[in-house]
Amino acid sequence: MDTRLTILVVEDNDDLREAIIEVLETQGHSVQGVDCAESAHETLATLGADLLLIDLNLPGEDGLSLASRMREVQPGLGI
Repeated sequence: MDTRLTILVVEDNDDLREAIIEVLETQGHSVQGVDCAESAHETLATLGADLLLIDLNLPGEDGLSLASRMREVQPGLGI
């Protein structure tokens, strides 16, 4: 059974985002990172992620709003 996930990390703090990506990649996952909700939507359209890891306090659209919007678009997406 393949447990490798495609994960999109949405975090505006560059250092924290890179640290999260590094840890997840060492666990064998395919990980992309973006710094805002707007970039998340664009990246998700091309990436096809299994899971979103979202910061709640994003600039512009907040993490809860992004999670709600993404849940409507892709109900099976892990958040």
